[in-house]
Amino acid sequence: MSEHLRRAEATFLEQYSDWLQMVQESMVQVTGFYREGFEENGDRLLDSTTRESSLFSSQTVTMSYLFGQEEEWKQDLEAFEQATEEVRSLIEAETMSSAEKMRYVASMYMPVLERWKLRVTALARK
Repeated sequence: MSEHLRRAEATFLEQYSDWLQMVQESMVQVTGFYREGFEENGDRLLDSTTRESSLFSSQTVTMSYLFGQEEEWKQDLEAFEQATEEVRSLIEAETMSSAEKMRYVASMYMPVLERWKLRVTALARK
């Protein structure tokens, strides 16, 4: 691998890791909005934050190259994508209360996000 390609890969991983950190911080805010009863604000932030994740789909060449070679990494990326789609569906679920949405984001989405962020951050530091 050329030095230029290695630097580009390192830059991408660092920026992607930073983006995941921003997503994590946003989810803390989302749960705060839901806890305080500001469901519309929580839904809006949840939507705007997770919408961008499609840019980092496992179907893209970059993500497939970086994370598709090892089965464990691929599974973690797919788990993150699945969790993101599920949490996005909360916005459309008119049957869930703010408290239920808060619990779902905190107990189901954030652990998957944290696991994926830790993996990416570890790879970025190599």
